[in-house]
Amino acid sequence: MEEYMDLNHAEIVPVADLQKQNEDVFYLPMHAVHKEHSTTTKIRAVFDTSAKSTTGVSLNDTLLVGPTVHPPLIDVLLQFRLHKIAITADVSKMYRAVELTQPDRDLHRFVWRSKPDNTLVDYRMTRITFGVSASAFAANMSVKQNAIDHATEFPQAANVVNTSFYVDDCLTGANSIEEAVELQQQLHGLFAKGEFLLRKWNSNNTTVLQNISPELRDSQPLQLLPTNDEYTKTLGIEWSAKKDHFRLTVAKPPPLETLTKRTLVSDIAKTFDVLGWFSPATIKVKILLQKVWEERIDWDDPVPMHIKDIWSKWRTELPKLSHKLISRCHFDTDTEIVSTQLHGFSDASESAYSAVVYLRLTDTSGLHQISLVISKTKVAPIKRLSIPRLELCGAHLLSQLLHHVKRVLCIPLSNIHAWTDSTVVLNWLDGSPKRFKNYVGNRISAILDLMPPDKWKHVNGLQNPADCASRGLYPSELLDHPLWWSGPDWLKQDQTNWPTLTPNNHDDEGTEISLVVIQTFPQPVIPVDRFSKLNQLKRVTCWIIRFIKNSRFKDHSKRILTPLTMSELQEAENYWIKIIQAAHFKTEIEHILSKQPLSKSNSLLTLNPIVDNYNLLRVGGRRQLSATPYHSKHSTRNRDMVVIKEDSPLLNEWPLARVIGVNRTRWFSSCGNHQDFKWCIQTPD
Repeated sequence: MEEYMDLNHAEIVPVADLQKQNEDVFYLPMHAVHKEHSTTTKIRAVFDTSAKSTTGVSLNDTLLVGPTVHPPLIDVLLQFRLHKIAITADVSKMYRAVELTQPDRDLHRFVWRSKPDNTLVDYRMTRITFGVSASAFAANMSVKQNAIDHATEFPQAANVVNTSFYVDDCLTGANSIEEAVELQQQLHGLFAKGEFLLRKWNSNNTTVLQNISPELRDSQPLQLLPTNDEYTKTLGIEWSAKKDHFRLTVAKPPPLETLTKRTLVSDIAKTFDVLGWFSPATIKVKILLQKVWEERIDWDDPVPMHIKDIWSKWRTELPKLSHKLISRCHFDTDTEIVSTQLHGFSDASESAYSAVVYLRLTDTSGLHQISLVISKTKVAPIKRLSIPRLELCGAHLLSQLLHHVKRVLCIPLSNIHAWTDSTVVLNWLDGSPKRFKNYVGNRISAILDLMPPDKWKHVNGLQNPADCASRGLYPSELLDHPLWWSGPDWLKQDQTNWPTLTPNNHDDEGTEISLVVIQTFPQPVIPVDRFSKLNQLKRVTCWIIRFIKNSRFKDHSKRILTPLTMSELQEAENYWIKIIQAAHFKTEIEHILSKQPLSKSNSLLTLNPIVDNYNLLRVGGRRQLSATPYHSKHSTRNRDMVVIKEDSPLLNEWPLARVIGVNRTRWFSSCGNHQDFKWCIQTPD
């Protein structure tokens, strides 16, 4: 806290401002956070800006978080491994390098006394505060804006700010000592323009470090494990600048008398593996965790013996993973790379599916170097899926990984290869997604949007490194597993030695074809929805029918030129009835014309339907013995078209009265719900 005052990052509230209204001020509770592994500030003051005041509202409740303006953590780490010479740095007190405006300072008040017997004094922050929801955006945007403002003077440093900074951590590099020194100087100058200080400089090259002031270097390396190597924490990953390699941070788990679901989750959370280098080991306990959930075990209940045995062995072997050293740079720094390819592999089992990506780098001598880039695993859904579908999920996961790495590392699509050991998936990707059900078709579409079908190839299951991550390995098995760390042997050979599989050899097992039944019926040449009155539709239909008839007479004297007749209007009406009946009662009409009985479940059976001389379906039965007109004895039934007389006196009483009025002209099955009449030609109310 004395440092806050000495650096003018906090000030005593002036006496005049102590009289401000309550709505213009806010007091923040404060507590200390201990960080033993920090090489600079082991105790930090953190303000609880989520604490609510007497109004029931906290400072964070009134603020917006703001968007993320720095690149993802994975992208920064991926680019960090491309440089021959690595450079790391840290922005000193980045939050407290950004000033608060005068009105905002009173919203960041706190009380403090250096000794218990001293009087409490009102202070207020002059710089943005840890814990405030908007502070992260304000600090990161300040750094980014500083780079934008001075990009012309420091172009390389400005580019590094946009691509290689994660909050206050810088992970960058260069391919020569001269370039590295120039970049370090540009970064120092750029941040000095915004009154930021870059400190904790580190590099795998001593010449670069000699050009940096000793007080700004990272002179206190972190040692979490008892070894002679010097490690620093780089975005959660331990990095030895001296040996220029990474290792996984794994502390020896404390002994436990009882293994519960809570301790299982705790063990998984302690293993930070952002790039998935050790995913074959971590997926093994994730599968166990799913089994624990399936058995509905409470958080503090002991797990079953068959889970405990696997988990105990994994837990005992976990510290061995810290002995696996992974080179920071993807290639030998003494060679020149002339070609870069991405190779991705996917696989699935009943328990999980996975994807892993490798870089294949070719140097000037023609030798090929293989480096593990990234991998990702997912536990199979609790709702069981077939193996082909899980393999498809693995291929989808791989396409996403390849697309992401391709964009970050700027590798052309022509240099990307995707491999799977599932011939079923290859067969699916070789066809149209429309052939399959939604689950398969949607994922095929998503895959092909990211990776074209010509990029997918077949690999033997025994040579597929993704198999390690889909089935899981114990840490001792993963430690020296050549297939996982270096990929298949043929990847180091020329392309002529790569496995090939022609499309004719693809297995069709599991192919899903959706059967679509299409029913065809006569389509009217007149757009019905353009007419709101039945009489108008009938008259237009009459004129079209008359035109067709007249055009067939070569002798003009035989053509009909008189006004429309009642018989023509009836013919037009019959035409539309026939169109609708052909759409919905085609099978019934065919059965009646061929004198075949209707099925017992047919809804028309009780109506004793008949087909008249105009091939119209009409109601039969006892009504034919009545003295009513023919169209009343044998009415036409129309499910989708309701013929309404324009002079009906009941049109304004919907729905039941209107239906009764319609019944005088046509019979239909339902008269209680107007939703049954989907295609209705009527006069407006």
